[in-house]
Parts: sequence; C-alpha cells; structure tokens
Amino acid sequence: MTIDTSATFTSGAPAATTARIRQAGLLMAVVGIVLVVVGYVVDPAHFYHTYVVGYAFWMAITVGFLALYLLHNLVSGAWGFALRRLMEAGVTALPLMLVLFVPVALGAFNGSLYEWSHADVVAKDHILQHKEAWLNLPFWGVRVIVYFVIWIFFGWMAMRINARQEKLGPGAPPLTRTLQRVSGAGLVILLLTFTFAGIDWYKSLEPHWFSTIYGILMIAGAALGAITLLTLLITRYADYEPLKSYINKRVLHDFGNLMFALNMFWAYISFSQFIIIWSGNVAEETPWYHVRINHGWEIIAWSLVFLHFAFSFLALLSRKKKRSLRYLASIAVWLLIMRLVDLIWVIGPSERIMLAGHGGEGNYPLTIHWQYIASTLAVGGLWLFWVTTRLKDKPLLPVYDPRLQDAHFRVEHLEPHLPGVSEAEDLRPA
Repeated sequence: MTIDTSATFTSGAPAATTARIRQAGLLMAVVGIVLVVVGYVVDPAHFYHTYVVGYAFWMAITVGFLALYLLHNLVSGAWGFALRRLMEAGVTALPLMLVLFVPVALGAFNGSLYEWSHADVVAKDHILQHKEAWLNLPFWGVRVIVYFVIWIFFGWMAMRINARQEKLGPGAPPLTRTLQRVSGAGLVILLLTFTFAGIDWYKSLEPHWFSTIYGILMIAGAALGAITLLTLLITRYADYEPLKSYINKRVLHDFGNLMFALNMFWAYISFSQFIIIWSGNVAEETPWYHVRINHGWEIIAWSLVFLHFAFSFLALLSRKKKRSLRYLASIAVWLLIMRLVDLIWVIGPSERIMLAGHGGEGNYPLTIHWQYIASTLAVGGLWLFWVTTRLKDKPLLPVYDPRLQDAHFRVEHLEPHLPGVSEAEDLRPA
C-alpha cells in the first residue's frame, strides 16, 4: 500500500481548514472571555458554579481524548488511525486545562464553591466531619496536581513512543509491545484517577449526597463527548488525501458504532444510578434526584431521556445512515449539545443549594444562567485554538506505524471503496 504523505494539517487544503477552525476557536474565546469577565463583575455569585459547568464539559472531552488514544494504542482499530493526529493534539491540551482550572481552585479556596471548605459549617455537620479526612483544601489541592501529572505523563509517554516509531521509519523494529504496556497501565490508572477527580470536583459540590456510581458516569460522558467531537472534526478533513482514500464506509460505520455504544453506556449508567437510588429510598441519596425532577428541572431530565438517549439511539440505529459523513456530523453536533445539557442538569442545581445554604433540602426552581454559555465558549475557544495550533506538520495518517498497513488491508478487503461519483458525494461533507 502506498499512502500519499504530502497532505498535512499545515499544508495545502487541510491548512486552510485548520486555520478556519483556529479562527472559530479564537472568536469563541474572545466572546466567551468578555462575557465571563462581565459575568464576574455584574453577577459574581453565579460565576464559579457556571464556570465549573463550562470547564467540566471541555475537561471531560480532553480526558476522553486521552482515554480513546490509549485504547487505540491497545487495540489498533482502523478507526483510531484516522483520528490519531486529532487525539494527540487533544491530549496536548492537558497543560492548558490545568491552567484553566485556576478559577475552580480560587472558588474552592475562597469558599464560593464547596460547602465543606467552610470550617464553621463542618464543625456543625457530622456528615462533613466524617468526610473531612478526604474533603479538606490542602489534600484536595494536592490531588488536583497529582491527577494532572499522571494524565500528562501517560499522554506524553504514549505520544513519545508513537513519534519514535514514526521517526524510525519503515523497516525499523516495531515498538508495539512497549506502547501497549504503557497504554494499558495508563488507561487503568486514568479511569481510577478520573473517577476520583469527578468526585472531588463535581460530586463534592453536594457533599451530603452518596453515590458509588458517579465516577463511572463521568467517564461514560467523557468518552461519549470525545468521540462525538472527534467525529465532527474529522469530517472537516475527510475530503483530503490520504484520509479520503482511507475513510470508507466501514470506518464511518465504526465511528457511528462508537457513538451509539457510548450513548447506550451513558444511558445505562445513568438509569442504573436512578433505579438503585429510587428503589433504596435512602434519605442520604434521594434529595439529589428530588431537586432535579421538580420545579422545572424535570424538563431537562425528560429531555435527557428522549432527546439525549432515545433520539440519538434511533438516529444511530440505521446501518446505512451511519455510513454517511454528513449525517454523522449532524448527529455529533446534536450529541455535543446534549452533553452540555446533561452537565447543566447534574451540576447546575448545586449552585442553587450552595447559595441557599440549606444543605441540599428545599425547593430550587430551574435557572439556566447565561454564564453557562459564556464559560463554555471561553474554555472551548481556548481549547480549539490550542489544539489546532498543536497540529504539527505531519501526515494526516501515521504512515510509518507498522500496524497501519494491516488496518488499511482490513478496511479495503472487508469492504472496499465503491467506485463512482455517487459514493463520493455520499461521503463528503457539505
């Protein structure tokens, strides 16, 4: 197999596409940052919690990029080679996300975010006293640094091994076994650390609530958000060689199946948490749902059932439609919107509880603050600008990876490209 190596992210038509995405990210960042600053000045009470939502959305995607990257290194799926460059660029955004975590840290240390950060509140609350060994600011801050160091380390190690393999070129001894060992260990540790990070950063916003499934729910959402954004981004480059020759209907089908499976997994975990808490009817668990299915919040809850899960399930059920690049891109946009809605539903009510100071009991009417959008635009714009800037002058495909030959062989021989203009029109984005 011969793959054209002339097309890179920084040359020819792909460079123009990258520039457009970067410009869109810069515009998002400027608008978002201005709105965030205005929000902080005119309504500081809502700033920190709304920022957590926007940050959580893009942090989950970044960790999801790392998880999928490590998974691809383990299984060598054909889908992963098409996404490799984008996943690597996304992984490099981890240091950026550490910097963007600063407002969250400020909210923790100035007492605006977490009830457990107030010594006088903890002194009067026996539940918080039992959790104080874990939920205290010095230890919480140390864990933040540890999480990011671990994630950055494994991402850097995996990219370093892949880069070395490509630099050695064809005929060099494969480094696959080393890559798989590093990626396997990294994936297990990533799942564990992101579970704890989700509990530390988001679940502890309501420290009286108990859930043993919350971490895996965050992981499911992160993986789903990552594959949908990757699918959306790859549609912008699929018209250029060598991706144009590599991404056929079978690879598109893989993208659709991944979105379908992860949407199912997210729904399964979400429903499992609900049915366990509902059937148990324990006072320490039920208030979390009581707040989120009353006083307007039930509108978002039902939208997650019907629009996030059911609609996406039906939309990705068709084998034929999953093989259209244009169609997958539209579903990816929809799922990304619903991922943000889900995080607003999960994290948003904690703001009302914290401001009311009632420890999780009471009525908190639905409020969708405009600062949710501001923080999402600000963090997302910086993220897109960073990631597209990190797309180096490399081929769109990792052409010197020894596993690519086998992957391309399977793609071509299990379901070869169909000649003719009609398929080209079907696969190309509008």
